[in-house]
Amino acid sequence: MQPGQLVMVMNHDGKLLKRMVVERIGGVVLICKEEEYSLARQSRSLPWCVGFRKEHVYPAETHSSKAIAVQGR
Repeated sequence: MQPGQLVMVMNHDGKLLKRMVVERIGGVVLICKEEEYSLARQSRSLPWCVGFRKEHVYPAETHSSKAIAVQGR
């Protein structure tokens, strides 16, 4: 996963969220909202990020929400 890549994650309530990759550090992927990513790029700053284990982050282009829900359970 590369910075700027659109991904899907499942939050603690089981809701699917569309997010942007900020950085990957080892087994953790730092993600943020699309709007925050865009604003940070424009202002040349770092967005507010949350870390998810890489096995819980799915490329948005290759996974449907049904497939992610099955994998996440």
